[in-house]
Amino acid sequence: RQGRRGRRVHEDGERPVDMCCDLGYRAFSLLALPGGRTLVGGDSSGSISIHHPADGHVEGVVTGHTGAVLAMAVASDSVFTAGVDKSIRQWSLIDFGFVREMLGHTGMVLALASAPSTRQCGLFSAGDDDEIYQWRWDSGELVWSFRGHESPINCLAATNALLFAGC
Repeated sequence: RQGRRGRRVHEDGERPVDMCCDLGYRAFSLLALPGGRTLVGGDSSGSISIHHPADGHVEGVVTGHTGAVLAMAVASDSVFTAGVDKSIRQWSLIDFGFVREMLGHTGMVLALASAPSTRQCGLFSAGDDDEIYQWRWDSGELVWSFRGHESPINCLAATNALLFAGC
């Protein structure tokens, strides 16, 4: 339902947080983390900013990608980022330290999705090379590749039983 000023409010009357921060660049991906921290990836430098939920100030910045960060996902105790540089990078959710780089795509990685997995293999990536890859998040090993799309895959969504891809 709509509040008096046209803003959306929760059914229980609680008003959602409306945070806007001037990043100084265009953000291509956002990820809300457990505990309320928000990750923002974006500019061509490939940096990822960690923002405080209350006021939006930057708590830290991690770097490593050589181009814009286009997709992010959380799986287990890690954050995964991907983008223009054709790589997927794994970061510790605890201290945002770099864990590993995962390579395999021959084009930009446009989408990441994670699904619950008892075998630690529920991370999926897709991009403009028309392929979807499945990865182990504990080792970075490529588990499977799904071929057959005839155009770039722009988005992914996963459940514990299904994977959806949008071209």
